[in-house]
Amino acid sequence: MLNKQVPKKHTSRRPLTLSRLAPPCPRPVPKPPPEPSCRAKIGFEEVVKVIYVDVPHQNPNRPPVPTPKRVAETVAHCKVTVTWRCYWHLPGLTFQLRHKVDDPRGDDIDLKWVYDDVNGHTRTISGLKPGYNYAFQARAKNSAGWSEWSPLGHCEMPVPR
Repeated sequence: MLNKQVPKKHTSRRPLTLSRLAPPCPRPVPKPPPEPSCRAKIGFEEVVKVIYVDVPHQNPNRPPVPTPKRVAETVAHCKVTVTWRCYWHLPGLTFQLRHKVDDPRGDDIDLKWVYDDVNGHTRTISGLKPGYNYAFQARAKNSAGWSEWSPLGHCEMPVPR
């Protein structure tokens, strides 16, 4: 005859829950993403303004007459697409991107970071100034908290021709 063990019935009045079985495993803080890469683009727009120019009157005793004149100028619009890769991207993982003007002298006194929350791996930032250098960093967040910042990525905005 075979010996069979019969499992004991749960006799406690408290219901059996997962928290009583095993302690929850804490999620590790995510690793920082690699250095962001950037692709700068510059676009041009023809803007027409109306200015008033003083045209001298034929009679020298009379004041000059303000005359409207149309002036067209080309305005540069700069934007940059910042991308970083994370092969370990899990559900619930979000990112934060920050950027600022990159001061070549190394003085960070008046240069403030601009922060942006991102749900993917790419962000396009517009309204940047032509001819300036910009620095970018990204970090990841999960339920355990924020990762360290990534290494700095740099991008130089083109100068209009």
